[in-house]
Amino acid sequence: MALRVGLTKLRLLVACLLIGLAMAGCQAQFVADYDEIFDRAVTDTQKKTDAFLQKLAEPRSPLRVFARAKDSYDDILNDIHSLKIRAEANNSGGLNAETLIQIEKTAATIRELRALHANDARDVTDRLVVLTQQTVDVQFSSMLKFENLKRRGEAKKKQ
Repeated sequence: MALRVGLTKLRLLVACLLIGLAMAGCQAQFVADYDEIFDRAVTDTQKKTDAFLQKLAEPRSPLRVFARAKDSYDDILNDIHSLKIRAEANNSGGLNAETLIQIEKTAATIRELRALHANDARDVTDRLVVLTQQTVDVQFSSMLKFENLKRRGEAKKKQ
């Protein structure tokens, strides 16, 4: 009886060791892989958004009239939507969830400014444009930093 219990414990120990060794060779992945195309697209969209908001911030800018700014809003939101589609395509297992959250926050910020502007151009104050600029700068920066972390992680994998 004691021999049988000893053999059972020994088998359990060997099984645990084998499982541990097998798992040591596996790498867990918690975020999506780096996407160079997405990285470039974020930079391009950020530049376009920045240029638009800088022009909108000028007190006598023709873009203060919503009808003249509408196409710029639409273009920026279209680019952000393209970022979302690209990130969703790289979201196997939910590994790109944080990136998708940042994209949605950025789109929401632009949509809010657009809605205020469409409602009444007087709502688009210099201060509001500056605050929007600061907000989207943080949002785009977060996306780019996260992609850079992914790239560094891939470089470490190759070493």
